[in-house]
Amino acid sequence: RALGALQVAEGIDVIILARGGGSLEDLAPFNDEEVARAIARSRIPIISAIGHETDFTIADFTADLRAATPSAAAELAVPSRSELMETLETLRLRLTRSRRREAGRLRERVAELSGRLKDPKRRLADIRIALDDNVDRLRMTLAHLREVRRQEWVNLTVRLEHQNPRPWIAERLRHVENLGKALRAARERQNEQGKNRLRSATALLDSLSPLAVLNRGYSITRRLPDGVILRHAEEYSVGQEVDIRLASGNLHAKITDILHEAFMTVSQPKGQ
Repeated sequence: RALGALQVAEGIDVIILARGGGSLEDLAPFNDEEVARAIARSRIPIISAIGHETDFTIADFTADLRAATPSAAAELAVPSRSELMETLETLRLRLTRSRRREAGRLRERVAELSGRLKDPKRRLADIRIALDDNVDRLRMTLAHLREVRRQEWVNLTVRLEHQNPRPWIAERLRHVENLGKALRAARERQNEQGKNRLRSATALLDSLSPLAVLNRGYSITRRLPDGVILRHAEEYSVGQEVDIRLASGNLHAKITDILHEAFMTVSQPKGQ
């Protein structure tokens, strides 16, 4: 509400938003969205002097300029005393020289007019000319003063622009965006590498899986009824029942012959 009231007030060139110290909790009102938007909408330039060197608020980033302290804000808003004194001294010297020149010219005019007292019309004409000259000089002086004030305003505007945090913020945002792109690219590469490792591990597990061996035409034979896996012919006996596991399904069989590697019959039940 205070910022809104200042927008319609007359004679305000700049607003300094400051506080007189306090804890970090006192900065909370200056992080409010409504306050930040009111600062951004202000037609009058605003200098923020809320925190200190390391304390930043949202209001600092929406203001036209940030100062570390209220004193620093005042220095930014008002030209230095030395600069003003130098400008005033220059104007004073110019005015003194102008007055001296004008006094000399007027003395010459007085001497000239003294010789023309016998011709009132000519005297009035000369006075009119002198008056016009004075008016022209006054206009030139006023125009010069306006130009000086305009140049001072331009210099102040440039100084404020150099202190504007918006370019820095834009650069930080671009940096964050680039980091985000790099992070996404790294995550995609990592995901792809993980998928490749998973596919390789899956292929290795498949090659080592007993089911893969069965798919190549081999089988697993278990003794019944205890289910012990039999690996050598010497572990079998004629007439023994076994379970044969294939790649697809099982077979229930009974041993009728036992052969060695030379495919010789070890034993055979009588009567068969």
